[in-house]
Amino acid sequence: MIVGCFFSTLNQTLLNVALSDLMEIFNVTANKIQWLATGFMLVNGVLVPLTAYLMKRFSTRQLFIASMLFLLIGSIISLTT
Repeated sequence: MIVGCFFSTLNQTLLNVALSDLMEIFNVTANKIQWLATGFMLVNGVLVPLTAYLMKRFSTRQLFIASMLFLLIGSIISLTT
């Protein structure tokens, strides 16, 4: 669980570090990159209340394993692109 918490926190902070690189790679303005960061945080905000519903429907173990698998798959996809 500690590794999972570490990677989820790392995932949230990596976006802020990469903003200037994303501006260069995609040749966009800071305003558009800020929308990317806002969208990322909006998804996090939506998932917090959704988690309460999911915890009633599934066990904590199932949710943790599923979330770690989604994090792993997303990280692998982002590394290959």
